Amino acid sequence: LTGTLETKLLMADPETDARRDALAFHRYNGHRAARADAPGCVEIWPAIPKPETPETDTLDLRPVDEERKDSARNQLAAALADEIAGLLKRGDGVWTEGAAWSLRPARPDDILVLVRKRGGLFEEIIRRLKLKGVPVAGADRMTLPDQLVVEDLISLARFALLPDDDLSLAEVLKSPAFQQAGTQGPSLDDDALFDLSRRPGRSLWEKLRHSDDARFAEARDALERVRARVETIAPYAFFADFLNEKSATGESRLSRLYARLGEEARDPVEEFLSRALEHEREGAPSLARFVQALRSDASDIKREMDSGRGEVRVMTVHGAKGLEAPIVFLPDTTQTPTDRAGGLYGHALAGFVWAPDSKARPPLIQALKEQADLKIDGEYQRLLYVAMTRARDRLVICGHTHGIAGKVDEGSWHDRLFRAAQRDGWRSCKTPLEAQAEENGWIAAPGLRLGPDPQALGAAARTRISSTLPPEWIGPAREEADGERVLAPSRLLEDDAGGLEPPSLSPLAEGGPDRFRRGSLIHKLLQTLPDLPADRRAASARSFLATKLGLTDHQRAEIASETLRVLDDRTFAALFGEGSRAEVALSGRAPGLPKGVVINGQIDRLVITDHEVMIVDYKTNRPPPFKVEEVASSYLAQMAAYRALLQALEPNKPVRCALLWTDGPRLMELPGDYLDTVLNAATRRRRT
Repeated sequence: LTGTLETKLLMADPETDARRDALAFHRYNGHRAARADAPGCVEIWPAIPKPETPETDTLDLRPVDEERKDSARNQLAAALADEIAGLLKRGDGVWTEGAAWSLRPARPDDILVLVRKRGGLFEEIIRRLKLKGVPVAGADRMTLPDQLVVEDLISLARFALLPDDDLSLAEVLKSPAFQQAGTQGPSLDDDALFDLSRRPGRSLWEKLRHSDDARFAEARDALERVRARVETIAPYAFFADFLNEKSATGESRLSRLYARLGEEARDPVEEFLSRALEHEREGAPSLARFVQALRSDASDIKREMDSGRGEVRVMTVHGAKGLEAPIVFLPDTTQTPTDRAGGLYGHALAGFVWAPDSKARPPLIQALKEQADLKIDGEYQRLLYVAMTRARDRLVICGHTHGIAGKVDEGSWHDRLFRAAQRDGWRSCKTPLEAQAEENGWIAAPGLRLGPDPQALGAAARTRISSTLPPEWIGPAREEADGERVLAPSRLLEDDAGGLEPPSLSPLAEGGPDRFRRGSLIHKLLQTLPDLPADRRAASARSFLATKLGLTDHQRAEIASETLRVLDDRTFAALFGEGSRAEVALSGRAPGLPKGVVINGQIDRLVITDHEVMIVDYKTNRPPPFKVEEVASSYLAQMAAYRALLQALEPNKPVRCALLWTDGPRLMELPGDYLDTVLNAATRRRRT
């Protein structure tokens, strides 16, 4: 674009003004902290330099993409893990808000590590934290086929479908499924596989079947059973049987996976089994089709990274929007984003303008490029603002050099913040980089700190503080800032002796474990079967129960028939029919509930029709009463609270309530006037 046309385009579109707006994102009046009465500190560590390449006359045969163990990235991850493990051991204090600000020792779930993107640094930080024994939540977003535990399960399926697939069989044998819990290395290591491969036989499976090596006995027996049922059961049952099967040492194979891969393996396993169950619902189940569909699925799964699991959270800045933590680390700070347009820019009149030659840009293209750069820079700085404002007490900025030259990009987060720290008020501080520098032969500059030093409370103070607080598992009702009290609906009568839940039948009593398991299975069937067409429920129930070991055929048939009898009951057919919902969370205030009380609960089954609302709650492992008058008042208060909330939401419809006793199973409808009496009694008791 040259001459008159270029001039017209520049004049026609004021957005292409070549003058660079120096403000960009920076039109901001300054951040005002919401918490001004408690101190906090900010630290900036120097960027870790690129390690020197040793001079050698020998031919380097390593892969070109192999990461050095002493790379700047790995050193940063190690230093970060050292600092996190150290502050947890020291009991560094974090501030808690109450009647007055007070310190308590930091816990793993007080720590948030934020990166710009998932990559090598992201994975290395998680790995180093695991090596240090720090509880870590794993990745906040995952692609299911790329998860190690899912790859092992896919290898199991491929072997079962084609036993001559030596690679898949070798992957299965090396998986944690055949490693005893508590051992450090694989029970079947490479030496064991080499020993097996030397035996006579056409395939690895044939060699395994005829092997008398005791190391392979458990794997051989388990895989024989896998091969025997691959053609007879659906994908969900195939994988569930393998995972829940008791191993030679007593634990399930699922327990072995969690012991070796950590608690973060739970989410991919559960999602994998859910996909298998969903595959069965879509049509004729096929293990081969399921594996193929899963391997071609590249969609991401977002994991909920709540702070209640007692683990360090490592996630992206984008994923952390809306979250906060007392201690935040920012390790991915030394690279600036690049313009990925490739010389292609949009224009209001010209459509798209392409000018790949960066050395000879006409004024229009230069203006468009500067605007694109300014937009990228603005988003980059907005992301920095999000990252920095996640911290409540302590913010640590660190990074490593990158590229062949080992540099920190000009204008990067680390560069801007490090230059901003060259002001009064900042002072030198020690960092864990000094240990990395001494180990790897470089000199570490001191870090910079603004604000008071973190206060180490020590083990004695940690014990003293924790002894004054109730254990977290008690979960007392919390007091809201405005004086409201959040309660589970069954606790409306908590001050009344009659409101206490009846004691569960002891698992040690005769039939206790079977009754508890029976109730759990019925609960699961009642949750999932209503989502299936009526003509498929019986077959699905039998298929589900067939995967549960330790049940006799008579028990399976009895559980299935009694569950289906409830689903087929015409009185409550709508409750399990189309439009009904399972596990519905419900929270709020309503007329009739005690003043200052917010109810927070979850309804097992809910359906809202044109003329009524119906709810049911399942009760398991309880000796079921036969009369409404014999039902524990805590159960009645629970249903009365649900009824009050739903009446407030649907004032023109009657709300019917029922209890489903899974020990029967048996449905018991609760009269509305009886529930009103219970609710009025709870309101009067709390008022007095």
